[in-house]
Amino acid sequence: MNNRWYDYDDRLSRYIEGLRYIPSFERFRLVQGMMWLITEYQDDLLDRYVLDFPMEINNGHWYDRDPYLWLVINGLQYGNPQLHHQVTAYLSEKLDDNNAIWGQIAMGSH
Repeated sequence: MNNRWYDYDDRLSRYIEGLRYIPSFERFRLVQGMMWLITEYQDDLLDRYVLDFPMEINNGHWYDRDPYLWLVINGLQYGNPQLHHQVTAYLSEKLDDNNAIWGQIAMGSH
């Protein structure tokens, strides 16, 4: 599936898709950090574009069921590549490469 806005960047795509396999308590912490990066980039970015975000409850993406993930992932779409790079670097720094599940995701084998 290569029709998502973030598929242009392999690393960002792997990290976003990999979030689905992270335990929810850890994912929530990561999403909070991503939200902080977005508001540091542009404090009104989420408010400005939230009405443009897709609402596909039945046939949407896995993250559409979580309001925070939905907000952050759709909000990132309106950021520039610099913000995407910052989020990718943040996720790279925070995720433990020694974690067996994340190791499989990062290597593209999940």
